[in-house]
Amino acid sequence: TLTPTEVMPPEDYSDGYDEVIIPAYIRENETEHTQLLVKEKVVEINSDLNSIGQSLVGIAENLSILKANLVKDKSWTAFIQSDVCPLSPKSAADLVNAHDKWLAKWDGNPALLAGMSARALNIMANASPKGRE
Repeated sequence: TLTPTEVMPPEDYSDGYDEVIIPAYIRENETEHTQLLVKEKVVEINSDLNSIGQSLVGIAENLSILKANLVKDKSWTAFIQSDVCPLSPKSAADLVNAHDKWLAKWDGNPALLAGMSARALNIMANASPKGRE
């Protein structure tokens, strides 16, 4: 457990700290120190989820660029079947499709993508805009 001096003060978390709503049970049954800790960790978790989502978009974009530039017959296939990039060929293809059909134009919250697999992103790319909602 962290001591009160190890919990960062609210002013160090300008983005999102005030938006964290502590569940009523925790507000009623935990110390102020623990409530601050919950807020701090939720802000950090949300930031990390955002980073994961941004990374997925970046990976998909980089794979799409590679596919577009590997113009010789079978070069793309050779690339995704090699161990140069530690993704399965299916995951690489799914991410390219997701990027080209959807992610390149998507302006949503990257944190929403954090828990999605390459396959799920591909399914989203092939869905209608209403289906993506």
